[in-house]
Amino acid sequence: RQHGSIGQKTFGIMRRLLPKEITCLMLEGTMLSRPPGGTLITEDDVYEEMSRHIHANKGKLVLCSLSASNVTRMVQLFRAAKREGRLLILDAFVAAILEVCTPFAVLPQRGWTDDVRILYLGGHAKLVGDAFGDWDLVAKLKYANNRITLEDMAKDPGRYVLPFRQGLIRHLAEQPSMLKGAAHIYSLWHGYREQPNYKPVKQFFDSHGINDIPDVHVSGHAYVEDLVTAQVAAQSGRLPESDW
Repeated sequence: RQHGSIGQKTFGIMRRLLPKEITCLMLEGTMLSRPPGGTLITEDDVYEEMSRHIHANKGKLVLCSLSASNVTRMVQLFRAAKREGRLLILDAFVAAILEVCTPFAVLPQRGWTDDVRILYLGGHAKLVGDAFGDWDLVAKLKYANNRITLEDMAKDPGRYVLPFRQGLIRHLAEQPSMLKGAAHIYSLWHGYREQPNYKPVKQFFDSHGINDIPDVHVSGHAYVEDLVTAQVAAQSGRLPESDW
């Protein structure tokens, strides 16, 4: 997908290495039901919109729903938080996901003590240990030099941006003052909000007066225009220059 952070570089590599003859080309079809044309939103657009919403909520905690395994989006959130002078809070489960990915990418992590804080809560030991089978990692997160508590965050919530998971609700509810006037950026597919398991999340936001900001998102799937570009390349043996 060329609208991703590394998409243009990927197409550049393909342009240099594309074989002259391709026997079979396999493409995903997720976006084929959507008509081509119109405004093509990019990950850079998501970063700018995240920054705008964080800036608009000065002095307030900003939560953000996103997939921790979507490392591109996590980097965009980190960049937006840093741009607005905030610290990115990683709960231990999210921090563990990013840590195991660090051999393959430059990602926000425990060691970034200037810009990142680790939130280690009750139940995290079992959650991280069972998920990753790495109890050394559990200990590293538990005793991280940049660990922060919810009580610390409540003293000045406007300093922080926190990736939100449903599993954090009961912990966040213990600090209601921190949630007053907070904002929530929703950076996932909009259809998830219509599913039954989102109802307790909405109830939590409503009960604490959290401003819910939907649709700060772009698909992780390739646009139709990119699929056509790949098809043309397969037929001609040459990947055309892009308008991106």
